[in-house]
Amino acid sequence: LALRHASLADSLLPAALVTGPHGLRLAYVLKKELLVDPCLDVVGHRIPNHFVDRAQPTEADLEAIGALLRDADTESGAILFPEGTRFSSKKRARVLRRLEEKGSPHLAAARALRHTLPPRLGGLAALLDANPRADVVFCAHVGLEGFATFADLLSGEVVGRTLAVRFWRVPARAIPEEREARLRWLYDQWAEVDRFVGARGDVSRASAGAPPSPSRRGAERAAS
Repeated sequence: LALRHASLADSLLPAALVTGPHGLRLAYVLKKELLVDPCLDVVGHRIPNHFVDRAQPTEADLEAIGALLRDADTESGAILFPEGTRFSSKKRARVLRRLEEKGSPHLAAARALRHTLPPRLGGLAALLDANPRADVVFCAHVGLEGFATFADLLSGEVVGRTLAVRFWRVPARAIPEEREARLRWLYDQWAEVDRFVGARGDVSRASAGAPPSPSRRGAERAAS
């Protein structure tokens, strides 16, 4: 399950929409910085998750990520955030600058993403290499932006929010095996995530207390 990452709150979506309703056991790929929270340190290591150093993932990290799916069955899977961190305009500019300096052939595709960060292939490739029969489910969502800390989550602001969520599944046979082809495929899928977020931007603004745009209000009146 490849999830858009906009806030701490979106980490709860799989539990609410996948694990609970469908009984699937999902392991998480999470950033190592979360281990400063004693609860996450204790609980996170009691179930099969992996906490990765985002700045410099090692071969051992990739091996451990792949192990999450190595013995997976039809009732289990793994969750990761291909962006590697929560979206912000500053982070987007920084990532694009880094891709430009490297002369990345995917720079144009990365620049076309307006509402999400360019995806990273490493963790997803490790999962797919470990279990080539695994399908990939993508999750695009809006409405949970703005929750950057645990204090934000406990503030009560999330109550009453309107969410828009879309899942789609890509069968294993449709996923390229060669690395560059796989990265192009990932960018194509992530462009769908980005389009969904852009098209549903009014949901996010309304959830945060801002009024819908005039064009959206007109569309709602026409629909009624």
